[in-house]
Amino acid sequence: MAALISYIILLSVMTTSLSATTVVRGQVVDRKTRAPLLGANILAVGTQDGGVTDEGGRFQFQTDRPLPLTIEITHISYQTVEVLVTSDTPLVITMEQALLKGEGVTITGKRSWITSDVSSAVVALTAESIEKLGARDLGDALRPLPSVSITVSNTGKQLVSIRGSNPNEVAVFLDGLRLNDTHTGLTDLSVIDLNDLERVEVVKGGSTTLFGQGAFGGVVSLTSRLPDSNRVTFTRGYGISDDGDQDLSFAATGRLGMFAAGGRYSGKSRHYDGSTLYTNIFHSLSAAVDPDFGQLAAKYYRLENFLQLPSGDVAQSDHTTLTHLSYSGPIHTSPDWNLFLGQRTWGWIDHFFSNLERQLDEGGMIGRITHQLTGDQLISTLQLDYERQDFSSDNITFNSEDLTQTRELDQWVRTNLGYVAVIRFLSDDANPLASKIRWEASLRRDQFRTTHLQQIQSGIAETVTDTPGKGGNEVNRKDNSLISRFGVRLEGNANLVYYTFFVNQGSNQRLPTLNDLALNASAPEEESQGFPLKKERLATTDIGLEIIYRSPTYLTQIVELRFSTSFFFNQYDDKIAYRYFDDRLPVPLNIPSTKISGYDLALGGGLWANLISTQIAYQRLNLDNPLVFPNKPESRFSYQLQLDIPWLVVGYDYYRDGPQFILFNGFVGAQSLTSRESANLNIMLRWKIRRAQLSLRYIVRNLFSDRPAVPNRSQDLGGVPFQYFEAHREIITLRVQL
Repeated sequence: MAALISYIILLSVMTTSLSATTVVRGQVVDRKTRAPLLGANILAVGTQDGGVTDEGGRFQFQTDRPLPLTIEITHISYQTVEVLVTSDTPLVITMEQALLKGEGVTITGKRSWITSDVSSAVVALTAESIEKLGARDLGDALRPLPSVSITVSNTGKQLVSIRGSNPNEVAVFLDGLRLNDTHTGLTDLSVIDLNDLERVEVVKGGSTTLFGQGAFGGVVSLTSRLPDSNRVTFTRGYGISDDGDQDLSFAATGRLGMFAAGGRYSGKSRHYDGSTLYTNIFHSLSAAVDPDFGQLAAKYYRLENFLQLPSGDVAQSDHTTLTHLSYSGPIHTSPDWNLFLGQRTWGWIDHFFSNLERQLDEGGMIGRITHQLTGDQLISTLQLDYERQDFSSDNITFNSEDLTQTRELDQWVRTNLGYVAVIRFLSDDANPLASKIRWEASLRRDQFRTTHLQQIQSGIAETVTDTPGKGGNEVNRKDNSLISRFGVRLEGNANLVYYTFFVNQGSNQRLPTLNDLALNASAPEEESQGFPLKKERLATTDIGLEIIYRSPTYLTQIVELRFSTSFFFNQYDDKIAYRYFDDRLPVPLNIPSTKISGYDLALGGGLWANLISTQIAYQRLNLDNPLVFPNKPESRFSYQLQLDIPWLVVGYDYYRDGPQFILFNGFVGAQSLTSRESANLNIMLRWKIRRAQLSLRYIVRNLFSDRPAVPNRSQDLGGVPFQYFEAHREIITLRVQL
């Protein structure tokens, strides 16, 4: 392996010497507050070379143009800037907001959905920062974040938890379309094509209003790439330690004036359980129209999953399709409208058992209208949304003794109409401690209707029943929920130190999932508490603080120091938990009262013109009832170190999970390993040959693990089941962009 790394470095030096390139790098900040600007676009004028700033406002790109050259910097909320670059010294570029108090300047483009809500602790990742992490799956990208926990199964399913929540309490959105499945409320992150993502945002907190009811843990908002230029990208990943561990992605985009279109094909394969091959195939098509007044965008996304046994037989397969159409811009003379229409379908065919055939189908549709009203001191966001969720199952069971079969058909439908209002008031009172004080409040009301129809066909005779279920659950069930949130946000600065502080309190409600209703209806009356499941209620308090020191010059040893912390307290009433049995399905029940509290701390910074960046983070959870919140580490420590120079990126990350409680058939006990730790290494070489931008990555997952990537049957694993995400793996990835 040392020889391979030496060869890679030699190849990089040779190719770099063959092509005289100019490296442009620096930071973009707000002219008034000096806060870094995320998402600013930088373009070398007269070329297609450029980049996008990360969460620290930093950017870096290469171009064939010699110095001096002119770059253009654009941002949705700021005035466009042009800068003449005369040397390779890192730049500090300031931008002035385009919307000024007392001026009627109209901003066109798409506003962040998250920033329109009441303040929360938010972490954002760009496509560039994800690549530097060496992440190949969305779970890999989220795992290092404070207060975020990823659990994986031996089938590769990746579930996310935020602040100790259960995975079905985290809402996951792709371009505004909810990905949580209709039946259980879970989202498998492995079905997301990481190559197609432009931005990932994680909202911590349980009372978000714009994202709908039930997100007790928080929200993961994913933004996919839209075509913006004429470009072709090819990515190929190959597992050195396991030749079945592979990635492939090809994308092409084109633009003609204000019209743009593109497509992507991606695939990945993994041996999640050490023997069975799991394959994911992704297809996506996108189109965008960007007139001067707004943006119209459309996207089609399809995922196919296959499970191939060692014998070569395909035991099961499923597919998911996502389609959405959106418009952002003015309507007539009224600015800041967002219209969204999306649809999700999912299908599953299972022949895993010889006496059982299953076909599951799921669908969802959502329509949303959002409008923002902006005044001198008052900003209001109004939203109306409608969502429909469908789930149907067709199970055929064969009896080999009397050669009969039983067919059971279930259909569930849930509709929801939601009304949202968010008000943010900017106080202009002079205050020596805060340059900006913003009072915030939000309210959401939902109206639900749930229906259930069941048919049972047995042998030749057919019986059809509309099953209301046990414990009083009716065929038609109507519910209402109310979410509220109130808080204040302060921003200020003193000399070179900038801070942001917020505190808010809120409440949320969550209906039982369709799976919970089905389990409750089929359970014996004495075990289902004899009455229908109640909706869960949450009261939450959230406090966040961020302090940033920025050097007045970009070339000092310490460019930036950043400290952040958040505290939360969640009180649950009628929380749904499960009673497990050895011989039958679990039974959901309401726990009268339980709670979670905790905090996280993070300290990081950039050194020597941000060539070196580092972060240390710690998380602590206090779980009142492990039966309700199983499989959550009580503490977590993580460390990241990254070297970023024009031709080389070296990243190292380490995390250690403290003790946790694991649920074994209804019994809660300490995990056999009191803690878990992992260390990962990513080495990426970047160079440019004429118009082609190339990168070569060498990734090592679980650097110090002695677990093999593919276990040999003769190897003794100490009685511990094989776990793909804990095994030592080495992967090499090549990326070419034209």
